Amino acid sequence: MKALILILALLIPSLSYAATLTWTDNANNELGIIVKRKLTQFQPGTSVPVNVGSFAELVRLSQVDQVTYVDQSAVADINFDNEYCYMVTAWNLSNTGVIQESPNSNQVCIVIPRPVPPVVIPTSPSGLVVTP
Repeated sequence: MKALILILALLIPSLSYAATLTWTDNANNELGIIVKRKLTQFQPGTSVPVNVGSFAELVRLSQVDQVTYVDQSAVADINFDNEYCYMVTAWNLSNTGVIQESPNSNQVCIVIPRPVPPVVIPTSPSGLVVTP
């Protein structure tokens, strides 16, 4: 299955994000889609990985011809920049009831940067006077 996945990150209140995945359905015999995700954490502002994950099933969708999924479980981390990578695969059942998966789609990634605390500028002093 070839898939074109577009990811759009939308800020949700707090440190949660939503990643909207969209792909092209090229199968005509699938029972659904499996969304796979991998998390890699980086030192903030660098490409130095600290924790590298592996792809795991995030969700198994059972709707035929579904072409979009919103991952609302992506989060920002106060210590690291988080990179979430996604792939999708179509699935169906064999004659004996065994789950069969298509080859994985292309991989796409989105980086959710470490939240930076807001800079609070102090209030200006007032009433300055000089006396001789």
